[in-house]
Parts: sequence; C-alpha cells; structure tokens
Amino acid sequence: MRTSLAHAHARAPLSDDAGISLVETLVAMVIGSLLLGVVVAFFVASTGAVRRVNAATAASSNVRVAAEAMSRTLRVAYPPPGEPSALVTATSTDVMFYSLLNRGTPSSTLPLPTRVEYTWDGNCLNQAQTPARPLATPSPTGSLYAWDTGRTSTCLLRTTRAPVLSYYTTGVPSSGGTATPPLTIPPGGLDVSDRQAVQSVQVTLTAVEGADDPSASAAVRVTLQNIMARGEDPS
Repeated sequence: MRTSLAHAHARAPLSDDAGISLVETLVAMVIGSLLLGVVVAFFVASTGAVRRVNAATAASSNVRVAAEAMSRTLRVAYPPPGEPSALVTATSTDVMFYSLLNRGTPSSTLPLPTRVEYTWDGNCLNQAQTPARPLATPSPTGSLYAWDTGRTSTCLLRTTRAPVLSYYTTGVPSSGGTATPPLTIPPGGLDVSDRQAVQSVQVTLTAVEGADDPSASAAVRVTLQNIMARGEDPS
C-alpha cells in the first residue's frame, strides 16, 4: 500500500507554486537591467539638458549685467580739471577713464571724479575703481586730484573671450543710412588727440567659461553725455 502511494505521488503533475527556473530568472534580470539602463540614460540626458539651459540663462543674465555696468560708468565719463582727456587709456580690449559716479547720495554739486578701469586677464573682465584724492595745491599739470589710494577691484564677468571696444568721434550711430566708422586703434591704444575726440563707445561682451559651455553676447553703444555736453574741449 505504501509503495503504491509513493509511485502515485511521484507521477503527480507539478503544481503552479513549484517556483521558476534559473533561465527564467536570468531572463528577468536581463530585461530589468535593460529597462534600468534606459531609465538612467534618460535621467542623465534630462539632467544635462537642464544644466545647459541653466548655464545659458546664467550666461545671458551675467553678460547683460556686465554690459549695463560698463554703460552706466562710461555714460558719465568726465575730464577732470588739469587732465587732457576723460579717457586715460583706450585699446580694443581695455579702457581707463574718469567718471562722475553718483554713489546714491543726493548732492547739488558734482561728485569727485572716480578713475574707472576695465581690463581683461584671460579669464575675467575686471572692474577697478579709484576715488579721487583732492590735492592741497594743483599739480604741475594743473590737476586738482590724485588717484593713488582706495582702489577696489572686482570680477565683473567671468569669460575666456576678450571684450571688444570701439570708439567713435560722434554720438550718432549712422548718417545718411551709413553706420559711422569707429576710430582705428593702434597697437598701443588711442593717442591723446583721438581720446579727446571720442564721444561714444561701443562695448561688445561675450560670456563663455569653457569650450563646452554655452555662450551669450551683448552689445551696447554708449554716448559720453558729459563729453557731448562740453563739446570736444576737455578743458
């Protein structure tokens, strides 16, 4: 009797909960790995796209802020008494000038002139400002100020692309439908006679930090209001 029962049990079919085979397990693991790889690849691609969009937005914002900062200080460039020109140096990438910066304090008199510098060091467009120090007696050249203390410098825009500066002897962008030509800048920058004649400056900035980073550009033509109001005579 026991033998018959054992044979019957051995011949009985496998039930549904007998488990899965090794092959089925491996197939499931392969499919799961493929699906996981697709999800990871999609996530990485989405993250990269978001990063590029954020970088492009930041670059565009940074270059606009830098262009506006340069525009504000150039607009109020001013030749102090005893100085031959409002522009101290003027090249295609760097500029130094005197400016009447109102630092937010209401006043009925002109503020002391500040010497402003914009220079590019290969990685950053730097802005430096030096306040005027009034002299007890005029210098031999007739200057009433010195700029020898209190200089501060900041990185205005991080970029590996040099700024492009152009100088014009008129504040009018075009005449008779033709764009006004800029002054030709020699290797050492504009000489004093050309600097005295400058009435507007065009600034072109491009923000880019690395070869794979997105770039953004901005250009602004700035009329030197104090120079236009005084004419070409800096005295």
